[in-house]
This record gives sequence, structure tokens and C-alpha cells, in this order.
Amino acid sequence: MTLSLISPAKINLSLDVGHPRPDGYHDIRTVFCRIDLADELDLTPGDEPGIRLIVEEGDAPDGDANLAVRAAEMIRRECGTREGLEIRLRKRIPLQSGLGGGSSNAAAALRGAAELFGYAGELSALAVQLGSDVPFFLNGRIALGEGKGERLRGIPSCLPLHFLIVRPDIGVSTAWAYAELDRSGACGTTDYADRTVRALQSDDRDALLASLGNSFEPVVFSRHPEIARLKQRLLEAGAEAALLCGSGSAVFGIFPTRDAAEGAASGFGDVWNAVSSSTPEEVLA
Repeated sequence: MTLSLISPAKINLSLDVGHPRPDGYHDIRTVFCRIDLADELDLTPGDEPGIRLIVEEGDAPDGDANLAVRAAEMIRRECGTREGLEIRLRKRIPLQSGLGGGSSNAAAALRGAAELFGYAGELSALAVQLGSDVPFFLNGRIALGEGKGERLRGIPSCLPLHFLIVRPDIGVSTAWAYAELDRSGACGTTDYADRTVRALQSDDRDALLASLGNSFEPVVFSRHPEIARLKQRLLEAGAEAALLCGSGSAVFGIFPTRDAAEGAASGFGDVWNAVSSSTPEEVLA
């Protein structure tokens, strides 16, 4: 039996980074939004022990460096099974882009391995061991993430959102971004998330567009001005608002329709780009 799963990307509609905690992490407040840009995973049980990863499309870490492998192995240990698992992965979400591809793959592998091996425990408790934003991908379309991002509260909204996402040919290390933000003294100085939540809850599109903000933008743009230029190009191409994705390096622009986003994409042939949407009707396998 082969189980096929969709592994969607996310964007952060807003992201506030607080001061460092005693454990070395930062408290954050962020509004996650699932989008329809997605990787695909096929999971097939087998007699050969262990987890075998085959990357059929795109780039991804190998072995234990891959969160999907670690997630599947975690379920195997929890179930005490000797049965192995083959994961075939087709990557469309670029690495080091702030789109959460690795975390989403981990959540998909958790769900899939749990179904195949008959694990009936709580997946969220395992997800947080793999990464702070992995639990989001086990939940709904839009959520407020607090703590390290693992404490989630769903946000109902009827607003359809259409994005053009662009990424330069560089990656941004999340660890570097946090360290640079610490050095800048800018932690704990923004308050975007509350405004974003209120706008979504009231389905106020104009207020949502005005609420977008990301604590990482100043330090990332200072180090990588080409990313700042991509944000400006999105606005010049008709985006109603634009923002850095997570800690980068991708940037998204919000457009009034998907057609408008697709039209603007023609002007970004020099960089990786993808048109994506998040709608209330969206249902992912």
C-alpha cells in the first residue's frame, strides 16, 4: 500500500520576535497561513528496516538531516515496529526560503507513518520535538502561533488570499537571522500580529494589508539588499502589500486575484517564482 500526501507551504502574514529566553529560544507571535504551493510525498511500507528517502524532484537534505525521515522514524519507534518505510519526495518548496517546506514534510510524514503503522497517539506532542512550526501543519488554514510558534490558536477568516512568491538565488539561515536580530537590539520592538488577527477575524482586507510586518526585515534587508529590491519590484508590479517570508529569503506579494498574480509573475523570470493561493474552500489531503 502506498499513501500519497500533499505537504503545503506556509507564509507568515505577520511575525513579531521577542527577547531571547533563558533556554536560548525566542518568544514569537506570528500569524501562519497555509498556501497551496506544496510538495508531494508517497509513503510505502516495506520489509527492509529503516527509513529510505528518495528525492524524485528538487533538492532536500538526506538521511537524519531530513525532517520527514526523522518524523517517520519517530513513529516507527513509538510503534515498536521493525517494518521499514520508503518515502518518495517531490520538492517544489525551495529550501531556506521561509516557506516551511521541511517542517511541512515532517508533519506529512508524521500523519502518513501514523496511519500506515497504526499509531493512535497525539501527533502534536511529537511534532514539537521536530520543530517549532511543525505543529501548525497538523492544523488548519490560518493560526496565531505563540511561544516558539508551537502554541496555536486557529483564526477563522473568509478572506481569499492570492500571492506571488519570489526568491533570489540565495538562502537565509534562520539561526543567523535570530543572532543578527539579537545583535541589532531590535527584539521585542514590534507588534504586528494583534492587528493581523483582528483584520482576519473581521474579514477586513484593507486592515489586513496594512497590518503586515516582519521583525526580520531590517536585518535581512541590510545584509541582502537584493531581497529588499525584490519586495519593491513586487509592489511596482501591482502587489497590494509585500513582505519577507519568515526569516527569508523568499518574499511574497498579495494581489487582488490569482489572475493578477499570474500576470505579474511574467516580470520575474530572472528569479524563482510561484503563484499560490489560500482560500476558505481549500481542502488538502
